[in-house]
Amino acid sequence: MRIRALVLTALLLPGCQGASPAPAQPTPTGPPPAVCPSVTFSCTVPGLGCIEGGADFAAQMRAECGGDSVPADGPCPREGGVGACTTYDGLTANLHACATLVFAAGSVPDAAEAQAKCETFKGTYTAP
Repeated sequence: MRIRALVLTALLLPGCQGASPAPAQPTPTGPPPAVCPSVTFSCTVPGLGCIEGGADFAAQMRAECGGDSVPADGPCPREGGVGACTTYDGLTANLHACATLVFAAGSVPDAAEAQAKCETFKGTYTAP
């Protein structure tokens, strides 16, 4: 499934040694907002977690959430998560919208690793 592959690539590439540099990504239009819009859509990806965002996120990712992933109108569940990472850019190669990745238990070993992954996204980590 495409969204899972994009997010897994984003999670794994920062730790790869000797990998070719990633191609330049398109830049978002305008600066990131000071506060992300209210959550209107989420996509739960088995073994990874759940990604949520507002209308800007939904417009870009609704079509990507399918296959073994579960779309929902509303926020991600937080129960059993290992923390969350909110960022405007970088969770997936083509996403340029406010989004929050809620790390599922088992997707990373612990909250410290979730926070480290969030730093690679230049995001803001929120403890579980």
